[in-house]
Amino acid sequence: MKERIIAKVKINKGKIIQISCIFFINLFLLLTISEFSSSNFMFEIVTSFLPYTFALGLIFFLTSLIYFLIKKPKLTKLSLLVIISTLIFLTSAGYKIINFAYIPNIENVQSGTELKLAFFNMQFQNTNYMEISNEIKKLDPDILGIAELTPERVGKISALNDYPYVVSASNFESKDVAIFSKYKLTHNTSLDSDTNYFISAKTLIEDKEYNIVVAHPLPPTDQYLLNLGDIVLKKIDDRFKDPNTIILGDFNLTPWSERYTDFTSNFSNLVDTSKGKGLNFTWGDFPLYLHVDHIWVPNGTQIKEYGVKDKMMSDHNLIFSRVIIF
Repeated sequence: MKERIIAKVKINKGKIIQISCIFFINLFLLLTISEFSSSNFMFEIVTSFLPYTFALGLIFFLTSLIYFLIKKPKLTKLSLLVIISTLIFLTSAGYKIINFAYIPNIENVQSGTELKLAFFNMQFQNTNYMEISNEIKKLDPDILGIAELTPERVGKISALNDYPYVVSASNFESKDVAIFSKYKLTHNTSLDSDTNYFISAKTLIEDKEYNIVVAHPLPPTDQYLLNLGDIVLKKIDDRFKDPNTIILGDFNLTPWSERYTDFTSNFSNLVDTSKGKGLNFTWGDFPLYLHVDHIWVPNGTQIKEYGVKDKMMSDHNLIFSRVIIF
């Protein structure tokens, strides 16, 4: 009787290992596929957390490696497939993370004009006006983009009164997107008359004309919103081919996303000021954080400083860049 019970336990244990192997094979293949999909909102959400899934995959791989070295079990076809699928995922994910976070932009080292840029999604229910105002005054950006501002709160953030040039646009879902500038703004345009998810203006900096764009597409939490966001990204891509363009915004788009790759490949003359500055997270609370807010500047720009500042009661961090443009 005892022998039967022991045999049954062994069979069940074998089945558990088999099922676990199949699960992890499918999991890591799915994670790998999600990295290269730009049209499915579920894959987009999964890829947004790539640093986390990479860390978990690495822990799983190292734990498995230690187990095999100590226990020296028989290597089955299934366990071999688990190892291969894990390594494929770790290689592709690791390349994306290292390439963006730790390989810096190529910059021109020469004299030019210093420009301070900042963007903040202040979250439409945020009433922490004094801290926001103090942070803006301390950073003193020349061009500031804000999302979810709402008109009635502009006067409550005293630092915004220091900006003589303002362009804003409203919509129901994401409230206001606005540009505050110390440089004169002209040719103010709301490029999407139905949703106003982004606005643009032109300005002269040292006799050179620049496009300034502030955007806030909605988060791709379902297929409709992902498709809507893609329309906004395409409109920005189509309009701003000029290399003298500065784009700031909460794009609800992480650097690991294939949509980010598609979007930025269309304006190769611009670079993300956070590239090569390590892992920077601009949204979320413990234990989950995402990098969804970005500042792009002309290629070759010297990026003297990039920083992720406080949330100041928002769900987003303020991001700041100090650059030298030519």
